[in-house]
Amino acid sequence: MQDDVLLTAREGDVVTLTLNRPEKRNAMTMPMLTALRDAFRELAAATDVRAVILTGAGKAFCSGLDLKEMGLARRDDGSVEYPDIEDALHELEHCPLPTIAMMQGDAIAGGLELALHCDLRIAGASARMGMPLARIGLVVPYALTQKLLDTVGTPMTKELLFTGALLDAESARRAGLVTRIVPDDELTAATRALAAEIA
Repeated sequence: MQDDVLLTAREGDVVTLTLNRPEKRNAMTMPMLTALRDAFRELAAATDVRAVILTGAGKAFCSGLDLKEMGLARRDDGSVEYPDIEDALHELEHCPLPTIAMMQGDAIAGGLELALHCDLRIAGASARMGMPLARIGLVVPYALTQKLLDTVGTPMTKELLFTGALLDAESARRAGLVTRIVPDDELTAATRALAAEIA
C-alpha cells in the first residue's frame, strides 16, 4: 500500500525513517518522495526529537528513482522533470535535527543524493554507491548533483557521472561520501549508538 512506502519508528528521542520498497531495492516513487517531504516537515517542527536516522528496508539503502515511474516524467531531451525529489531533498537538507544515513547495500543515483543530504553517513562494509545514470541515457538535473559536487569536488563528480562506476565502501569513505564504515552486522547498532550519543 502507498501508506507503507515510508515507515516511521521511534526509540527515545531518535526517529528512524525507513524507505519501504525492499522488493524494488527501495526505488523512490512520487508517493514515497511526498511522504519523505512531509515527514521531514513534521520533524522540523517537533520539539521532542533530537536525531533522525534514514535507512532502507531489506538489502539496499536506495536504488534511486523508480525507472518505470520516471519514464512518465522524462522529457524529449532526456532530462527528467521530477520536482518531488527536489522538494524532499530540500526538506531533508534544511531539517534542523541531525540526520544520519544508515547505508546498507546499494545507494545509487538519487539514493546516493538522498544520503548525501544527511549530515552523517554510516555504511556497511558491503555497501556500494555511485551515479550510473549515463549508462541508461539520463541527463541529471544540476540540482540533483550539487551535493555530490560539494562533497567530492569536480574531478571525482565528473568521473562518477561519466563512467557510471560504483564505489565500494572503502573507496567511498576515502572520497568523502561516507563518514564511517562498520561491519554489515553491526550497522544498525552502530548507527543507533551514534544517534543516541548525538541526541
